Amino acid sequence: MTTRFVHAAIGGVVACAGVNAWVLAGPLAPPVGPIAPTQKALSEVEPRIAVNDVNTPGVGSSAVYKIVAPGSYYLTGNVAATAGKNAIGIYANNVTLDLNGFTVEGIAGTTGAVILVAGDSGNPSGDPRGNVTIKNGTVRGGGGSGLLSQIGVAGLRLSGITARNNANVGFSLDGRAELENCSAYDNGSHGFSLGNDAVVSDCIARSNGADEFRAGAGVVFMNCLADNTGGSGNGFNVGVGAAFTNCSALNSALDAGFDCDGGGAFTNCTARGNGGSGFRGDGDGNVFTGCTASENGAHGFSFTSATTIANCNAFSNGQHGALVTSGSTVSGSTFRGNGVDGIRASNACVILNNSCYNNSGAGILVTGSGNTRIEGNTVTNNATGISVAGGAIVVRNTASKNPAASGANDFVSSGNNAIGQIFDVTGGATITTSNSFANFKY
Repeated sequence: MTTRFVHAAIGGVVACAGVNAWVLAGPLAPPVGPIAPTQKALSEVEPRIAVNDVNTPGVGSSAVYKIVAPGSYYLTGNVAATAGKNAIGIYANNVTLDLNGFTVEGIAGTTGAVILVAGDSGNPSGDPRGNVTIKNGTVRGGGGSGLLSQIGVAGLRLSGITARNNANVGFSLDGRAELENCSAYDNGSHGFSLGNDAVVSDCIARSNGADEFRAGAGVVFMNCLADNTGGSGNGFNVGVGAAFTNCSALNSALDAGFDCDGGGAFTNCTARGNGGSGFRGDGDGNVFTGCTASENGAHGFSFTSATTIANCNAFSNGQHGALVTSGSTVSGSTFRGNGVDGIRASNACVILNNSCYNNSGAGILVTGSGNTRIEGNTVTNNATGISVAGGAIVVRNTASKNPAASGANDFVSSGNNAIGQIFDVTGGATITTSNSFANFKY
């Protein structure tokens, strides 16, 4: 009985081994034809083109490496310019250049840019240069500008580029450039010099030799910082129709935080510690919403006609909190501790629902001769409360302790003004009037 069982077991093992051998065996006849590779080609693994002497030669040109065909290019290491040459020149449309985290180094005494995007003159077809993207790296040490795009370049996009220690401008860009997460430090001239209609987001310019950001008309800035510590220009110096959101301009020793020609829109922006005014401009129609100007050497806000300031703050500025001229509106804002007046305005202005206190001059001073409306404001602890030269209507305001010792200058009228009845409720008197246009001193 035992012998038969062992023989059966051995037979079963042999049979299973035969089955496994049959299952694992390959075909006896291989496919017809030559053996083909089974791995991906290098061009499939890395479809981009490396910048080097073979792929992008610059022999006989003005660049060490010259890109002349559309494609996606990348650096494999740091790149340096040589005397009289750009480090990299781009002479084609539809190009993406990834600096891959490396540095493109300029050379002192060479006035050309470290990276050049050639314009119309460098395009054999004469068409505008377009659709060029450069990203992820550093451009530094050039004897000219760090990154330069010439006239006729449209559709340039920059992302994650730092330009520093270049003798001229960090980024000198013509046309409708788009920039995000770029930085300019310690360049000899402007940090960024931009053409019309550029779009700039999350960029920083610090300690450059002239303006931190200089731009043409219609430029859009979002979440940008200009810190002019050690520099000598403006934080932002822009043409007409610029739009700013959540931007800050700090520490311009000699000039303004923001300088706008007119028609600008500023939302939630800050100007602090500048030697000139925080926000300044010569053009009409600038609009400020939710902005703050503090500790600037001159005015907090200084603009000409048709300026709108709403829900803003200006405090501890060396001169006026806001200086505006004809046709301007200042509303819902706070002006505190400024070196002269809280608000100084001229003709045909609306000054509505503001709080002005602890200013060294007047809380509100109107110098013009007519058509200004002053309503719903609170003025406290200024040298003078509300002072109007003539032709203004003054209603529903409250004034206290202007100056603090006496309150004798709560309301000062030196011309033909229409002033709502002034009720003195100093010392806690009961208010019994139903006059809806009354002013109060207390």
